[in-house]
Amino acid sequence: SLPFQNMQPHNELVTSGQAFCLANPGEVYALYLPAGGTVTLNLMPGHRYVCEWWNPANGIDGSFQDAAEVPGGSQQFTAPDGRDWALRITARR
Repeated sequence: SLPFQNMQPHNELVTSGQAFCLANPGEVYALYLPAGGTVTLNLMPGHRYVCEWWNPANGIDGSFQDAAEVPGGSQQFTAPDGRDWALRITARR
């Protein structure tokens, strides 16, 4: 679950690759990669973030996978395969 009511389109944070980005910068980011691949995203510095992939093909009941923690700043993310994927990034509390 994401606080979509607090998020705005921020595609400008994606500096390479193909993805759509909704964000409340420094708090939460949601990316959709329609063809997988690798994207570079500018995360607000000074925070640590938990990143988790979700496969839309699994439907609503699918779970997030491949959790990792990254620092703020420019970060590169590679989808697990070449299909469409969603990426949830939340500030670590």
